[in-house]
Amino acid sequence: MMVARTFSTAGGRRLRRPLVARAALATATLAGSILFVGTASASPTTSGGSTGANVISRVAGIGAWGRPTPGPALSSKMDDPNAIAVDASGNVYIADGGNNEVEKVTPGGTLSIIAGTGTSGLPTAGPATSSELNGPDGVAVDSSGNVYIADTGNNVVEKVTPGGTLSIIAGTTSNSVIFYPEGVAVDSSGNVYIADTGNNVVEKVTPGGTLSTIAGTGASGAPSAGSAVTSKLSRPQDVSVDSSGNVYIADTGNNVVEKVTSGGTLSIIAGTGASGVPTPGTATAQKLNAPGGVALDSSGSVYIADTSNNLIEKVTPQGMLSIVAGNGSQGSSTTGLAADSPFGYPVGVAVDASGAIYVADWNWNWIDKIVYAFAPGAPTKPSATVGNGEATVSFTSPTSTGGTPITGYTVTATDTTQSSRGGQTQSDLASPITIGGLTVGDTYSFTVTATNVVGTGASSSASSPVVIPGVPGAPTKVQVSPRFEGDHVSWTPPTSTGGTPITGYQIYENPATNDVLVGSVSASKTSFDVTGLTPWSNNSFVVEAINKVGPSAPSSEVSANADSKQLTAAHPALVLGSSLHSANNAYELILQSDGNLVEYHVTNGSTLFETKTYSPKVATSRIGHQLTLTKAGKLQLVSASGQVLWTPTSSTGSRFVIQDSGKMQLLSASGTVVWSS
Repeated sequence: MMVARTFSTAGGRRLRRPLVARAALATATLAGSILFVGTASASPTTSGGSTGANVISRVAGIGAWGRPTPGPALSSKMDDPNAIAVDASGNVYIADGGNNEVEKVTPGGTLSIIAGTGTSGLPTAGPATSSELNGPDGVAVDSSGNVYIADTGNNVVEKVTPGGTLSIIAGTTSNSVIFYPEGVAVDSSGNVYIADTGNNVVEKVTPGGTLSTIAGTGASGAPSAGSAVTSKLSRPQDVSVDSSGNVYIADTGNNVVEKVTSGGTLSIIAGTGASGVPTPGTATAQKLNAPGGVALDSSGSVYIADTSNNLIEKVTPQGMLSIVAGNGSQGSSTTGLAADSPFGYPVGVAVDASGAIYVADWNWNWIDKIVYAFAPGAPTKPSATVGNGEATVSFTSPTSTGGTPITGYTVTATDTTQSSRGGQTQSDLASPITIGGLTVGDTYSFTVTATNVVGTGASSSASSPVVIPGVPGAPTKVQVSPRFEGDHVSWTPPTSTGGTPITGYQIYENPATNDVLVGSVSASKTSFDVTGLTPWSNNSFVVEAINKVGPSAPSSEVSANADSKQLTAAHPALVLGSSLHSANNAYELILQSDGNLVEYHVTNGSTLFETKTYSPKVATSRIGHQLTLTKAGKLQLVSASGQVLWTPTSSTGSRFVIQDSGKMQLLSASGTVVWSS
């Protein structure tokens, strides 16, 4: 029986019925009046103690209308993907209706065009990619890799061999007995089943090419249980077949899914016939809304693309319906938990050998994949390296991701010294992870968990315990003793080593201004002689202790008194005062025998503490003269032969100078020349 041919269009583009035109859909969405809004939730279930949930990821498409581009499927556009099929190897086939093509996406994510030129037109036998198609709405694949196409606008069904040759197996391009076929399926014997949408029937084509009607009378109407060929259908859009030859029909206009046994008996397995939103429970007691796709898994469960409800449902062999994916709202599907995602009118559904579900999202021009996933396994081999009040924890990723990518890891600290100081956590995307805020000197161990969109998995075993170090305390009792053009800096080690041995000290000059590092010494040293400083200048110093973690805070800043410097740079001079000598030390200014050097010595008579060499202008007549300060503080000028040339009655404040001419003079505290060479 033939019926009048009508097409739903928007802007000259054919749309799969019963979906609304894009312009109307956009208007309804913007107005906040989304068609057939409903809500559904799928509570995670458990398996072996692990919590699982359905998770969505993207397989193909970028969410924009346009021509497909061979290559990465996730970089390609599509236009009205209306149906999908998947083979035993995991290759996905897409009826890209708006592009008048059929595409293939490999498990590795590569898209190629296997039929159609992109131009709407009549098919021609031969190379499939040289033949035109007209809005293909259905696709199926058999165990040999032959692909079957419901070429909707051409009113035919075609077969494309693995070698890429196209032939017509049902219908004709002129006065066809098939009208607007939107769904196709194939069984293990090679029988092809057609959802002949415009004729309100389902047909079977044998491998020998014989076509027969297996369900429907040709008249649109409500179905009736019993003989399938005496029951009415209403715009059936998809069809599927199980290993026993039972055929399942998405009877779109009747808002139901039917089953036709191999003996020809029809029954309703989901839906009441009224449009509405389903709730989990007995499938025949639930409302559906224009179901556009139907598929089967290996256990006999039926999956429904409940198109206008924006849901994917599952019906078990026992007849119980549950929501697999979708929250009932119309919108862009989102990767992550399937129960939280909207859909943009899912019209096609397929299931692979592993149980993964594929969905053709008509409005968003992409293909989604749904897998049942669990929380990840536990990370392994945690180990910690310590730092300043922190630890860097390394670990190995779990062997099981739970079936969906891991989105992050969390490290948790346990303080075994004082439990109340533990509990710190730090999250990041990969190993290693640094966790701070730990108590210096306490012992910690660490565990790691992995998280994906389903949830957080079990904790790793604990790392080996570690003691948390810190930087040392600051050195104390810093003192500065003046030296000629330098200073002697000493200190007391800090009371706290930071939990790890001190390895050395650093001395900084003038920290408030230029903060120059002037010296470093090992941990065994507690003093340092700073040299090369400007005479008669004020200099201050701080000392830092170092361990493997780093430097301590600076010590208190301590300065040397400029008035205690002994000599000037241009005119070396020895200033005599109470700060310059002690009962144990003597100071000498020696003119060497070459006549060009002046040496400054600090000695206690046996040990040379400090020496400095200069080159002022010196007269040869003074070669070998020495100015000495005895242990008693008495100043004397001694000739090279040891003769005492001069001894003042009071040495306090006196100074010895060598003029630019080389003339040697002894000046009193008031500047009076008391002796001249």
